[in-house]
Amino acid sequence: MIENVTFAFSAGILGGDGMFLFRPAVLLAPHVSLEAMVGETVGNQADVIYTGGGFNAYLFPSSPVTPFVGGAAGGAFGRKKADQFAVRTGNYSMVNVGGGLMMSFKKRISVRGDVRHYVIFNADHTQRIQEYSGALAVFF
Repeated sequence: MIENVTFAFSAGILGGDGMFLFRPAVLLAPHVSLEAMVGETVGNQADVIYTGGGFNAYLFPSSPVTPFVGGAAGGAFGRKKADQFAVRTGNYSMVNVGGGLMMSFKKRISVRGDVRHYVIFNADHTQRIQEYSGALAVFF
């Protein structure tokens, strides 16, 4: 049986704030998957919701441990906390690139680690941040 859909739940640090992301993906070929993402960072002054989609390319897809590279594009939507009056938030475009390592276990369970570099931007603002996360993935 070939698994071609995966659901990954990531948690870690994105831009210095705690984050969680839900990353469903569809395997297009043994080496390539299309991946969507939606999640949030929770900061002291503002919360940011990230959405988007991209691809992952796996170096050794038949190996139980394989490195991968990926890229995505989407949006970042900021919301300030109720007690923050001077903080400016808004809607921004977002791109990220990076990679990681995926380790597959029995029963369709995998663990993965991601390191990604994000660029969040609009016409008046550019910000670069990093993601360091771990994920539990289930294949169907």
